[in-house]
Amino acid sequence: MNSRSVLCPIDFDSASLAALPIAIQQAKARGAYLDLLHVWQPGREYVQEGPPLPLQTKLAEHQIKDDLAALVTDFPSDRVRLHMSEGKPGPDIVELANRLGSELLVMGTHAKHGLRHWIVGGVCEWVLHHCPCPILVCRGPEPA
Repeated sequence: MNSRSVLCPIDFDSASLAALPIAIQQAKARGAYLDLLHVWQPGREYVQEGPPLPLQTKLAEHQIKDDLAALVTDFPSDRVRLHMSEGKPGPDIVELANRLGSELLVMGTHAKHGLRHWIVGGVCEWVLHHCPCPILVCRGPEPA
């Protein structure tokens, strides 16, 4: 794709939501599209405001895209592109950054350390090692 892109993965947790205003600011400053990506992992609940949806084997793409679109209120809607994939977050984020030719990736992290990091995984760390473009990592609020 030949258009300018700022990519922001959103999993609807507090860290990814904290990164969104920074991604919007960067997209505005660069005259770029704001590309929002949600990677849904089968077997995991979809986290959002309010009660979680029950575990499902397939989640309605339109529901996720509606929820993504509702997050962006101060950016022209014709400059926002919504993406959804089903798979592993790290590889899917990097694949989309490659496909879009993103000039910046903005993502949130809770900056987990030690055993908790090993058990939960390190999507942000994986992306840092594999992404083709610069990455702006935003530390989200401490989880309760």
